Amino acid sequence: MRLWADIHDSTGARLGDGAIALRDASVTRVLDGVGTIAFSVPYSDSRAISLLQNERNCRLCVERGGTVREIGRGTIRKLRVEVADGELLATVTAPDDLDGLTRVSTKLRRKYSAQSVTAIASDLVSLVGGWTVSASGGGTTDARFDGVSVFKALLALAEHQGVHVRAGTSANTVEVGAFGASAGLRLVNAVAADVGMDGADEMALIETIRVEQDSEAVCTRLYPIGAGIGEAWLTIFEATRNLPYTRQVVNINGIDQHFLEDFAAVAQYGVIEKMGRFGDIAPLSNSPGDMENAANALYDIAAAWLSRYCQRQDVYRVTARKVRATVRPGDKVRLVYNGLVTGEDGTVTSYIDVDADMWVMEATERVGLEGASVDLVLATVDRHAKDSARIVIGALEELEIDGVTVKPYFNRVAWVYDRVIDPFFPATVEVELTDATQALNRCLVKVKTRSFVSTARATVVNTQHRHAILAESVGYTGPYYWRNVVMYDAASNPILALLPMSIETGNIRPLTGLEDNEDYISLEYGLQQDTQTPAGLRVFVNGTDRTTALGGPWMVSGGAGEFEVDITAWINAAAVLQQAHLVRIECTSGQGEVEVRVEVYETIQSITV
Repeated sequence: MRLWADIHDSTGARLGDGAIALRDASVTRVLDGVGTIAFSVPYSDSRAISLLQNERNCRLCVERGGTVREIGRGTIRKLRVEVADGELLATVTAPDDLDGLTRVSTKLRRKYSAQSVTAIASDLVSLVGGWTVSASGGGTTDARFDGVSVFKALLALAEHQGVHVRAGTSANTVEVGAFGASAGLRLVNAVAADVGMDGADEMALIETIRVEQDSEAVCTRLYPIGAGIGEAWLTIFEATRNLPYTRQVVNINGIDQHFLEDFAAVAQYGVIEKMGRFGDIAPLSNSPGDMENAANALYDIAAAWLSRYCQRQDVYRVTARKVRATVRPGDKVRLVYNGLVTGEDGTVTSYIDVDADMWVMEATERVGLEGASVDLVLATVDRHAKDSARIVIGALEELEIDGVTVKPYFNRVAWVYDRVIDPFFPATVEVELTDATQALNRCLVKVKTRSFVSTARATVVNTQHRHAILAESVGYTGPYYWRNVVMYDAASNPILALLPMSIETGNIRPLTGLEDNEDYISLEYGLQQDTQTPAGLRVFVNGTDRTTALGGPWMVSGGAGEFEVDITAWINAAAVLQQAHLVRIECTSGQGEVEVRVEVYETIQSITV
């Protein structure tokens, strides 16, 4: 058996005169995670030491029986010198190939609307030069990423759709899919092995085995909520999905609470409830379509989570020998074992009898002077084992960045309008909801009526009077020109008369020669109140009379008063929520003023659409 490493620069060019001989190596491959590579070389190998530099790429290979197999690739990150078994060694630690996807960011506001997993994964991976992706599974979904790495975005996408991520079989490739195919490997108890099994590459021998049967994380009923704060949380209310779980709702604490339930698990374990917070699920905008897509995305991730956590997880930690093929995480192997299980100290801990296909969650391949072995973490359910203190529902990795993640939140706003009103002139006000409004929780309209109030009055109340328009004239003896005129007697009756004129002229209009002070009325400033008030008030919302449904009419006999109505249902019933809704108040008699106070309680999410 021969073990070596090829060293390449960042462009992929091979460095040095040839491969570096390795003393030992270990490669850990992880499902839904970045694996690690570690190897050591004698410090006396100066050629090797000169090639081993940070950020260079390494490719590890092993040759057995004339067959060469690549066991791992990575980027050198840590170098240290240590002594092992009396020998001075240079030890290298490197993340595997997938680390290249962690070093490129999606930047802010990267959005996808109604796209497939394949389309989204392909676009994300295209951000990293030289990388390709093979993707399958999942459905159509929305997604938004703000300032996370491409790898974290892929993890989020996979988690939301119930699929997985792993490294590809060649350099700079990544796979996204449901996986679960057979690795073609059968793990059997070494004590029961036949002599002829040595030549069967599909058989591997179990050297040690430990088992954990954990039901602490089991959940049979999940109440999923998405992004938001308080009553602004996203729920599955607007989702259209009902497979594999039927959406259900119960009213508790005065609000509808939506949940998914696995009936088979309830029959086995009873009702075990969890409130699942999937904080990175939020609508791309507040449009009805995006709200529905977000609710469907929340349903998808909740259903995927529940399908994995509705059953007990059995985890087997196996060390096997005679593994001659690369075991990839996400594949399945056959575990066949009947016998005692011992702990790390050699004491017997249990007895197991198992013959079943198992998910490979993690595989660590070790090659050294003592030979080769593989440590496997196998599970009955395709999720990583976590203790109860570490369970974070709906998060393979934390994706939120403070100040960056868009979250819906609760908001209250109020407007006060003063309007005049009479039977011919109604009072109209607006309830304006912009595209930042995600949902209207409540809309109250409070109306106060009162009579008109003026700020001035006339000092002369009765202004009806007459003026003298003729005066005596002496010294003129003629000539005269006669004109027909109309005059009025004391009873205001018209009298025809002839009026002599000193000049010949056309139409005449007798006027006084001087202005009379009684021709002008002075104003006295001060508050003056009318005696009338609006009566028989009715309320219209978006052009429809809602008076009876709201308990009106109001102030039927007039008089100053007030009333309050809740028009939430009528605003939400509009075809478009984000618009200026019109509230019109009419009166059947009287006149005066109305003060209209509109209070809006809403869920808002400030997004540029």
